[in-house]
Amino acid sequence: MHMYKVYKKKSKYPADILKNISDEETFNKSRLYAIDKAHFSFFCDIYDLIFDSSILYFRLIGWAYYFSKDVTSNIRSTLITHTGYSLGFDPSSEISVSLVMITLYSIFSFFERLPRSLYHNFVIEERYGFNNQTLGFFLKDKVKSVILSLVISLPITAALTRIIQVGGDYFYVIAYLFLLAVTLIMMFIYPEFIAPLFDRYELLPESPLREKIYALANKVSFPLKKLFVVEGSKRSAHSNAYFYGFGSNKRIVLFDTLIHGFVFPGKTQEDAVKKGCSESEIEAVLCHEFGHWKYGHLLYHLGIAQANLFFLFLIFSSFINADSLFMPFGFLEGETPIFIKLMIILQFLFLPYNTLYGYLSTYLTRVFEFQADRFSVGLGFAAQLKTAL
Repeated sequence: MHMYKVYKKKSKYPADILKNISDEETFNKSRLYAIDKAHFSFFCDIYDLIFDSSILYFRLIGWAYYFSKDVTSNIRSTLITHTGYSLGFDPSSEISVSLVMITLYSIFSFFERLPRSLYHNFVIEERYGFNNQTLGFFLKDKVKSVILSLVISLPITAALTRIIQVGGDYFYVIAYLFLLAVTLIMMFIYPEFIAPLFDRYELLPESPLREKIYALANKVSFPLKKLFVVEGSKRSAHSNAYFYGFGSNKRIVLFDTLIHGFVFPGKTQEDAVKKGCSESEIEAVLCHEFGHWKYGHLLYHLGIAQANLFFLFLIFSSFINADSLFMPFGFLEGETPIFIKLMIILQFLFLPYNTLYGYLSTYLTRVFEFQADRFSVGLGFAAQLKTAL
């Protein structure tokens, strides 16, 4: 809300501050873009408030679970009739019904959120020249995301539920260690195997830019092993850069929209990125990323997130048997499944804590961003960082 007031109030182009960085047209476009995004965010917040309140008032969580139980029973009967096998579908199995419920909710959520996603991409982003997606690409991408999220989340949910069922008094320790292992595995799997399913990644070809980046990485002792460019221009005109990898096996990814005039192998000059940054500006942006690495910001974020996760499981262990706590959500006494208990406690009962944690996390992120900026400035890229941003 504070920034929205600033956007509305500061309508005059501050030539004395921005004349060497941005022109008046770009300033006005950026301001109006921020205002439109704020309006859309306000609408989404109000919608979510009404939606969540309706879920609580009409006890829809309990209804959804019992509906999923009926669906599981129908699927089981159909499978046995036609194949002779139930394939694990069992309405008396808490895990089986929970997985069916997650699947049904994912499908519902896809359609429930689709209008907002369409408006954001094909109205707001399109209005300011940022959207490069076709409707077909957009829908295929969304469907692929839903399918992939189910492929990953369903086995994890089943395993986590089973751990809590048989873990005894200290189940929360085992559950936490399990999710810690999942997090570390996903940090490796996602950039190597999942991200390429959605976007094209190529090694940055031999060029002066590539040589400068490797020289810069060597200067700050960043263990760069591979340098990729991703075809972000298929989605958006926005640009970005990031690194990933464990230990001395680091990789850098540049969006093609960041590199002025870049052409992917196999494409023509007509496909060249029209905008983007100069080589020195790209170096400035990467120095910012090197700053995050140098100061261990990723490890700080990971450590805090894991401490928070352990704390949440510890508190959850104190409420897991409080059946009266879950009955107002539409469940009969003793029938609330573990997965739903976890969701209710973390999403609804912990809402004040989650809000406070979100504020503190945002504050810490801002501190880290400024620290990374100062690292880039310290390497002599102050002017280039200004113009790149």
